[in-house]
Formats: sequence, structure tokens, C-alpha cells
Amino acid sequence: MSSTNSPSEKIICANPLCETALPNKAIRCPRCKESQRYCTNCQSSVRVLSRFCRSCGTVLRTDWSIEHPGLRMRPARNVNVEAKSVFRIDWELALDQEMTASPLIARGIVVLSLNPGHIVILDETDGQVKKELSTASTISFTPIISDNLLIVATGDSIIAFDLISALYGNVARSGLKVWQYNLNQGEQIIRPLLATVDQVIAIVKSPGDVKVVMLDKKTGEQRASLILDKRSGKVTTPFLRGKELIIGVKEGTVIVVDITQPKIIFMGSIGRSIDTNITPSLLGNNLLFVLGDGKIWSLQLNELVGGKINLQPFGESGGLLINCLATSDKYLAVGHGFGLVLYDMYGKQLWETQLDGNSIASPPLIVGDWAWVIDDSGVMFFFQLNSSVPKLRLRVFEYAASLPTILTGDRLIFTNRRGQIKVYCW
Repeated sequence: MSSTNSPSEKIICANPLCETALPNKAIRCPRCKESQRYCTNCQSSVRVLSRFCRSCGTVLRTDWSIEHPGLRMRPARNVNVEAKSVFRIDWELALDQEMTASPLIARGIVVLSLNPGHIVILDETDGQVKKELSTASTISFTPIISDNLLIVATGDSIIAFDLISALYGNVARSGLKVWQYNLNQGEQIIRPLLATVDQVIAIVKSPGDVKVVMLDKKTGEQRASLILDKRSGKVTTPFLRGKELIIGVKEGTVIVVDITQPKIIFMGSIGRSIDTNITPSLLGNNLLFVLGDGKIWSLQLNELVGGKINLQPFGESGGLLINCLATSDKYLAVGHGFGLVLYDMYGKQLWETQLDGNSIASPPLIVGDWAWVIDDSGVMFFFQLNSSVPKLRLRVFEYAASLPTILTGDRLIFTNRRGQIKVYCW
């Protein structure tokens, strides 16, 4: 006697080219092999890249990492982790190609940017390769996913790919390449891209200056450009808060640009050089910059509304060989040449640990009162932040420089510069 599913137990495959009736909670469609994701509200199948459930309209919280980490203000996340949680490997993949850009995780897919000019799109569920793309030249920085566009900065251009076309071909409204913006002779993208509702923002260096360039997201046409610096030509990774783009210049100036006009609305000097190799990080309402002498200074964002710019030293910090910053709404973690230091939001040092004495170059991941830290030897440390003693020590990679860790709903995603990816769940 063959078993059958009642109508209430059946669900339609999320692949728009298939839509086969499936058993309840099937992991993959037996016909097209598409992996299945489900709405947490109504349990209907959810299509890859969807932002809303097609059955009940619930917003899907699945845009885990759509750009380089730490480039904009985002709401705090709550994650249900217990001190005794067991981490186990879910899936892994070794691509044996250099990967210098952070991975992107959004709406059921993982996007890896490999050199030279190789993009691999994976299924978030189990790492199966869904599509491979290529660009004519090396990928400079982490791409962005905005709507259903994958926008990539290469050595000589910015290219927007249609992800629907990449994954499903003939159901898309446009071709694979939507637009391409070519840089002028001698120009190069020097920082990761950002996107707003209607613009793509790029920091471009030419022989004589550094400028912010704004492109129309739908067409790739240049809307405006604004010169930021004509001296050192070195600026920090930008930070976006609403319409305000905030950038530090090496000689010690902090610039705030209103990207809707566009124009410079604030400019203030620290009076000493800024370390432009370290990405600024938001702590509460303060944007933190690392100076050339290892001290940390903060820019109070709430005072921008009042027409002021207030730069001041941050608490008790200073004197460290800082490699990276990571923040939450309550904590600042500083990775340095031989360990980790944790501060509260007022700059008071809570604890310091040397772990195994290895350098911390990849920014820790802080969520709530938990943190995941991976050192330069490939060992991951899991902390409850009320203590400097890690709850877990786990070797993830064998002596390979790691990229920023990403947390999805129930997975931790680790990658390194050798093109390895390991995904853990608990």
C-alpha cells in the first residue's frame, strides 16, 4: 500500500520552474532538487531571494550579510544560545582559490568572490553550487546584494548581475548582466561598495584625488561625484547612517556627506593621523576610529543633528597594536597583535585575554552577550562576555587567515583566504 499525503500535508516546490507538490517540510524537491525553505509564520515554502512570504506576506528575516560587515547602522539581533550549546559541522567546501572578499549570505544563497574574477553562488542549506559567474578582471572588494542585484567592483568597472537570471534564467525580466559602469583611466575602487534604496556608492581614487561616486542602482549611470581628499589619498572604509556617509581621512579629518544632495555637511579634525586600514565601528551612538598611535576616538552621531561634530578620546583605550574592531549595542571588542580586549560602551576595560598568544586580525562577531573570535591560526573561541575564559575552543582552519564570521538564523559561517568555507550549527 503506497503512502499518500493529504492536501494539508502537501506544499508546492519553491522553484518557479517546477512547483511540484511536496511532502510536508521536504528538504529538497525530488523532481528538480531545489532546496526548500519555509516561512516561520505559515510554514509555506519560500523562494530563494524572496523578502516576503508569498502565502501570508510575512517579512522574511534572511538578509544576514548583504555587504561587507559593519558598513551601516543595523538593529541589534537576539540569538538564543546556551552556554552548553554543542557546535557541529553542517557542511563544508574547499574551492582552492584565493578569497579576499567577505562572503554574502542572503535569502537562501551564499555568494563567494574568488580571484581572479570568479563568483560562486551556493545553496545555504548544504553548500551545493547553484551558479558560477565571472568578471573580466579581479574582484576588488566584497560585492553587495541589493534587491535582486549582485553588484561587483572589479579592477576597472562596477558590474550589476541579475540574481534571478543567474539562478532561474528564462523567468527573469532582464539578462544576466544588467549594467556596467566603467572607471576612467587611472581610477580604482579603494573601499567596499554600499547601496541605498536607489543608489550605489563607491569610493574612487584617481591620480589627483579621492571622491565618492553615486550611481543609479537601476541603470548604473553616474548621478554625482564629490571630492573627499586631495592630499594623502587614503581614507577609511565608509560608514552609512541613513543619508549620512561618514569617512575618515588619514591626515586626521572626519568628513560627513549628505548623499541625497550630495554635499559635505560636516568636517572635523582630530589633529593626528587616522589608521585607515581599520574599519570604523559603531558603538551605541558613537562611531569609533583607530588612530595611528593605537588610540581610539569617537564621533558622537547624535550631535550631527544639532549642527556640531564632536570628536573625543574613547575611554581607557590606547597603546595597542590594533588589527580590528567589533561592536554591539553594549560592547567593543578590540583584536590586536596578541589577543583580545573587551570594553563597555563607555570605554571601561572589562577584561583582556591573550588566548593562545596569536594575533586577532578578523573582527570578532558579537551578538547579545555572546562572541565568536577566530585567531590567525584558525582557532575559534566562543565567549559569554561576562568572562574572559572562553566557553569553547575549536580549531576551524589550519593556519589560514580568516574572513569575518557570519551568523544566520541557526548557522555560523566561517571562511578563509584560501577559499575554504565551513558551516556550523547548534
